[in-house]
Amino acid sequence: MTASIRVELARPEDDAELRRLLRENAMEGEIAVAFHREPSFFRATRIEGHTQQVIVGRDARDPARIHGVAARSVRPMYVNGEVRRVGYLSGLRVDRTIRQSLWLKRGFDLVRELHRADPVPLYVSTIIESNAAARAILTSGRAGLPTYRDLGRNRTFSIGLVRRKRVHAVPGVTIGPASEADLPAIVACLDRHGRTRQLAPCFTAADFAPGSPTVPGLAVSDFLVARRGDRVVATVARWDQSDFKQTVVAGYSGKMRWLKPAYDLAALLGGFARLPEPGKPFRYSYAAFLAVDDDDPALARTLLGAFSNQALARGDAFFLLGLNERDPLFPVASEHRAVPYDARVYAVFYEDGAELARTLDGRPPKLDVSVL
Repeated sequence: MTASIRVELARPEDDAELRRLLRENAMEGEIAVAFHREPSFFRATRIEGHTQQVIVGRDARDPARIHGVAARSVRPMYVNGEVRRVGYLSGLRVDRTIRQSLWLKRGFDLVRELHRADPVPLYVSTIIESNAAARAILTSGRAGLPTYRDLGRNRTFSIGLVRRKRVHAVPGVTIGPASEADLPAIVACLDRHGRTRQLAPCFTAADFAPGSPTVPGLAVSDFLVARRGDRVVATVARWDQSDFKQTVVAGYSGKMRWLKPAYDLAALLGGFARLPEPGKPFRYSYAAFLAVDDDDPALARTLLGAFSNQALARGDAFFLLGLNERDPLFPVASEHRAVPYDARVYAVFYEDGAELARTLDGRPPKLDVSVL
């Protein structure tokens, strides 16, 4: 079967087959998860960038059958404090019936062709930290693969919601839901924060306009903003993506197989959500577009406390927040009871991006997991 694989760009009529591939090929780990994209694969992928190219490994003897998928997206991101077009390599899934090494070689040959047609100085990508085999292959530099530069651990905090939190006021600051009139100030706050990070996505007011495919299902009223006088000094948004993206537990292994009953018992006694049974989805929202002026920990703590209460009131069992281990706000997120999900962040580049990759300064990466 391996020799019959043909690598090419996906077509609109591949949507159902791509969704089948994701359902049947979970990400391995102590909590194995399958990333469903119902009801439309392509709609879900649209949030990853302003342009997307979906690469598939098609069975040449049965062209309707797809054995592998990956995506190349491009969007504006902050690099050394400036906005640049940056690529994102994502969504790699390979059916167990084919040799992963040959699929990767052919897939990256096509990525290189796409890069030549539409060059960008850098790409960003993530690999689950526990997936040592994938990290070894992708970072090897063999078979024409681009160079992967490790930028550290990115932790997704899956924060359980138990009961309302007591939110401590910050002198001179008020926190409340945003209105349409706040949108320019929200975008300005995101811009100030993004320039202090590497590879943070850059957003404009148009991205948050009603009906925008960049943030489907998100309204300006989903933002919480912190104001100091007339200035928005911090922001975060509750983004429920369950209408187009679902994370389903495929199974538990290792220590999690034994810890889950104890966790569920503690959840029952403590009044917070149990971990889903295999085959069931997580009920969660994202703490998206977190930005805090001057990385003020007290302000971040208050904002996330108010966000937790909002998410709990709307029926969420968890919310997800992703931060790099070097991010100044990482310690604040670590104060919450959470199940961690760790990945390594990589700056990925070809020969024409080597100089920029070499000059990346010490700003911590900022990958908003809501758009990954």
